Amino acid sequence: MTLQGSFCSHVNGRFHHRTVDVHATSLRLVRFKGRGDPSSINHPSARGAKAETKIIKGEVNLTASKSESNRVLIIRALCEKHFPIHNLAAAKDTETMVELLANEGTIKDVGPAGTTMRFLTAFYANTPGKWVLTGSERMRNRPIAILVDALNKLGAKIKYLEKEGCPPLEIEGGNLKGGKISIDGSVSS
Repeated sequence: MTLQGSFCSHVNGRFHHRTVDVHATSLRLVRFKGRGDPSSINHPSARGAKAETKIIKGEVNLTASKSESNRVLIIRALCEKHFPIHNLAAAKDTETMVELLANEGTIKDVGPAGTTMRFLTAFYANTPGKWVLTGSERMRNRPIAILVDALNKLGAKIKYLEKEGCPPLEIEGGNLKGGKISIDGSVSS
């Protein structure tokens, strides 16, 4: 299983687009050098760019943030090979994520954990089965429509069980078809 993330940096007047592939216990860094807007690998500055590929093996030290901790928990859940995680955040969101990923039930109550709700919505949309994600009264009033709409465009089957645009959600998980989507980045979370 390969998970991919990317980031961009601007050094000496040049944009550098880097892609990180996570293979259970190793990382592969691919660096594209070019000028212009690095937000897309399809940007003219990246087309025809020469890629440097190197395999990096080792450990990644987490900073113990709840966001990073929840991301690595999802990565491990997606991987075929279990790997140890050290230095997880001592945050309620992270504790909830650990508990819910270990729980084999189909109804998942995230309580007030917004990070956990968003990450598990995407995770269960791509996990075969029928799932219900719910939460505290406050969580049931927090908007999640932008994420749900994006996942549904990728082939997910998610519907609202109460208030339109908010949890609880019923998710019929399966393999997402993928594709390109746009999400408004000005909205928090």
